[in-house]
Amino acid sequence: MFRRIHWNNRGCKSIVWRCLSRLEPTGQECHARTVNETILQSLPCHYPDAERWS
Repeated sequence: MFRRIHWNNRGCKSIVWRCLSRLEPTGQECHARTVNETILQSLPCHYPDAERWS
């Protein structure tokens, strides 16, 4: 599970998605990287049932 946070990394402000276990002690280990929101916005989105909704 990921959480959207506002990040200030050495004066560079950005919005990123971080694994919840990196933000709170959940007892689970997360190997996922921090993902910048602008990268996520640039990715194409695929809806498996797109034909049904059009």
